[in-house]
Amino acid sequence: ISNGVYAKFDFQGKHGDMLRFIHWVYHEWLLQSEYETTTKPSYVIYHKNNFLSDDNTFDVSFYISINY
Repeated sequence: ISNGVYAKFDFQGKHGDMLRFIHWVYHEWLLQSEYETTTKPSYVIYHKNNFLSDDNTFDVSFYISINY
């Protein structure tokens, strides 16, 4: 992972929620913030994986590279 400034979002949900969440980050939060994204990739850290849990839920931290 490259050095830089990243916005961090902690998110919990079920299968299918991640796509809606990422859409919100890029198309709502980013547009309303005073930030813009960079060419560095975003990444996710899974604290709980929905494919490995009995209740089909996940717990993640999503990071997006930003510039002011």
